[in-house]
Amino acid sequence: MKFHRPLGSKYFKIVATDKLSNGNFIVCGNLQHEILDPNTAFLMMVGANGQLIWTKEYPERSYSVLDVGIVSDSGFILTGYSTKAGRPDSLFLLKTDSIGEIQWEQTYGDIKDTRGNQVIECRNGGFSVIGRNKNGPGNQFDFWLVRTDSLGNLIWTRKYGDGTPDIGYSIVETENGGFIIAGSGAFPGSSDGYSDATVIKTDSLGFPLWIKSYEGPDHGYAYAIIPTSDNGYIFCGQLNDSLTAGYTGYLCKISSSGQLIWSKSFREGAYIVLNSIVEAPDKGFAISGYIKKYTNSYAAVYVLRTDSIGNILSSYLEGEIYWNENQNCLLDSNELK
Repeated sequence: MKFHRPLGSKYFKIVATDKLSNGNFIVCGNLQHEILDPNTAFLMMVGANGQLIWTKEYPERSYSVLDVGIVSDSGFILTGYSTKAGRPDSLFLLKTDSIGEIQWEQTYGDIKDTRGNQVIECRNGGFSVIGRNKNGPGNQFDFWLVRTDSLGNLIWTRKYGDGTPDIGYSIVETENGGFIIAGSGAFPGSSDGYSDATVIKTDSLGFPLWIKSYEGPDHGYAYAIIPTSDNGYIFCGQLNDSLTAGYTGYLCKISSSGQLIWSKSFREGAYIVLNSIVEAPDKGFAISGYIKKYTNSYAAVYVLRTDSIGNILSSYLEGEIYWNENQNCLLDSNELK
């Protein structure tokens, strides 16, 4: 680990980071336990050695932030969902300049429960967001792809799914302007009826070219997908195990047409969830998430390093995560491990 340090005196819930070309990091999330606004969004610039450079807060908007992206004009784009009282959750975009000052903000899907899980800037301008759109009672959702111009004006939206818990978590743009989307869904062709790790390839207008599901013994989730140097893709996520009520870390390599090349599952404890991945210079992969060693224990940050076919080279645990029931960001006596 290069550094670890506290970032100010407030209670920050960090949900996403990205690295700038100068070595700094942009960090987003929500302030916790704020009296006036319990869900204040924030954006933070952190130096290459962990020093705090600046922080911006966005109160009175009820934004729950889920992702941040770096924009070509040196600004930033945030997405997640707005949780205003008396209204369904709404996917939002918030665009800032290079020091976090708001330039514009938009919400989408005001009459349905919608949220954005990841946002990217498109090569020909504008933004694409993947998330979910409510499509019935209970946990009935569709993948929801939202395409906007550079000012957040809606160009088109696309839904994928049949109303089961179908949710998109990750998106990358293809060389021809289409999209690769990863998530979880019970799409036609799933033989077991469970929601499986799912990848969708679309054209530049969001119309699907193919949909592939990768079945495990139970529910499966693809939380992050990236292109690989051999022109394929790799995603990471989790597989649920109904026999033990645990989670298995899941890594899956696929071809450019979605054909399964290999998959690996990782089980060092009761739960492993993998939600971030990068390709290393040696064609292996670095993956992060969290792990629980025992069913009744709390979780630790978990980092895996694998070779090019998913064999573990090293793994690392750091710290503990506890269930903060009263959201005060402190380990109280009733929350002890």
